[in-house]
Amino acid sequence: MHVPLNVVDVKEVGTPPRGEKALHWRLLTNHGIVTREDVDGILHGYVQRWKIEELHRVWKSGACCVEQSQLRSAERVIKWAILAVVTAARIERLRMLARAKPDAPASLEFNDYELRALVLMKRKYAKKTESIPDDIPTIADAIRWIAQLGGHAGHASSGRPGSVTLRRGLEFITPVAIALELLENENKL
Repeated sequence: MHVPLNVVDVKEVGTPPRGEKALHWRLLTNHGIVTREDVDGILHGYVQRWKIEELHRVWKSGACCVEQSQLRSAERVIKWAILAVVTAARIERLRMLARAKPDAPASLEFNDYELRALVLMKRKYAKKTESIPDDIPTIADAIRWIAQLGGHAGHASSGRPGSVTLRRGLEFITPVAIALELLENENKL
């Protein structure tokens, strides 16, 4: 039995983000390719599969380590797994936004309290030569700061921030954001 095999060869055009190489995918498929829509469908399917696999990796063994739970009841495991997958999804969204929309305002993803907490913590732990502006940071800056607060060295040789450093950074600013919101709601800020 012979199965037809097609190749979709795709290269990222334009300028990739700083320090990144342009994507180049060579996808093998048994789907027929006649039109541009056929190619787009194959690409869309691959992109979705990749996103799901990354989410699953972060959820299971990356930042969330859901498999290491020592909860005993099914009800508690399910609740924990749901909370962990929401965290994993946010981390993956941050990583994708840093690549897809690095110059977008961070308010696209973070609420006002999170942004205020991020700026406060970044100012507290900034290098002496580093200046933290008063305006809303870009997505790229916010994610870089979160990663640095989570332990990412920030050197070009360090590569992009990973899920673990992003989780740690989020854990660092979240209590501060909650405190800011509570204080403001009680008119103490």
